[in-house]
Amino acid sequence: MNKKKCICHLGPGEQSPGGMLSVIKSFLKNPFLKEYEQIHIATVSPTRKITTFLKESLKLLYLLITKKVSLVYIHMSEGGSCYRTMVFINLCKLFSTPVVVHSHGSEIEVWYSNINKFLKTKFNNAMNKANAIVVLTPGWVCFWKQIVRNTKKIHVIPNYVYHRDYQTRTYLSNGYLNILFLGYIGERKGTYDLIKATKILVDSGIPVKIYIGGNGEIEKCNQLIEKLHLIEYANVYGWINKEKKEKLLNICDILVLPSKYESFGIVLLEAMNHQLPVICGSNGYSKEIIEDGHTGVVAPSEDAEKLAEILKNMYDEERLKNMGDKGYKHVEQNYIEEVVSCSIKNLLELLIN
Repeated sequence: MNKKKCICHLGPGEQSPGGMLSVIKSFLKNPFLKEYEQIHIATVSPTRKITTFLKESLKLLYLLITKKVSLVYIHMSEGGSCYRTMVFINLCKLFSTPVVVHSHGSEIEVWYSNINKFLKTKFNNAMNKANAIVVLTPGWVCFWKQIVRNTKKIHVIPNYVYHRDYQTRTYLSNGYLNILFLGYIGERKGTYDLIKATKILVDSGIPVKIYIGGNGEIEKCNQLIEKLHLIEYANVYGWINKEKKEKLLNICDILVLPSKYESFGIVLLEAMNHQLPVICGSNGYSKEIIEDGHTGVVAPSEDAEKLAEILKNMYDEERLKNMGDKGYKHVEQNYIEEVVSCSIKNLLELLIN
């Protein structure tokens, strides 16, 4: 019996929860990739950064020297993650091991524009040594074309969610428009714009409640809610587990992610998969995964008044249901595990075999 070929994922571990870790976990348990042995090396820690990097780099070096790994799959964001990726690529190339760089970072364009010419050259050289660059939406291809000389190396493969059976659900069941926010709590994700928009809705007499789940600036978030006298309308949970997230997706009517900039926004897929309409910010690339006016609405980023106006128009049970149903179908056709896994599998087979 042939031994399974091994894919080694490099990226954040359990101490750094978030979107990238969720993607890594989805790869590791993907039944459509069971022909491969998949392992995960957590290369970053929120506290012991240098120690963790050096220790886990030695683990990777051992795997490369002993030929125990057939492909290294690097999950990269921006900043320090890019520097670590440069080291890992060069290390892998010493042993002629194929490398995939999966770009997750929502702020990599800003980071790249701010680094000096020397670092740009180093980064470009490293990325061109990679065998493939995976980006999340077609819009990201434009950015990577300025870095990667052979554009055939750039592959658009979105994040995915798991198939979920269609459910009969009701909207506005408690008389309120129940708004859900999931993500890092702070300015970049538009949390405060949503809170300000909620204040506008409350003052105009729209019955509304907001549910906020995520790590980040929780205290600052609560302070703004108190300042705007929204305590009875807002629930801030901090980081939530899978069960709590599922519960919130089932009781809320709409998900809002009004980010200043977003690379993808997998929570939008999760919401549509639960038949929730979604609202995303206009900046970045999350707008590429929804159909504006059909499965959700693209709202101008950093505009609380416009966001409030859009949410006011969503206080309509029939509209919520119509958009929710269309969103569910959109995800089933384009973003479930079975569909996206075909692209992943084709890429891995191309590089390994």
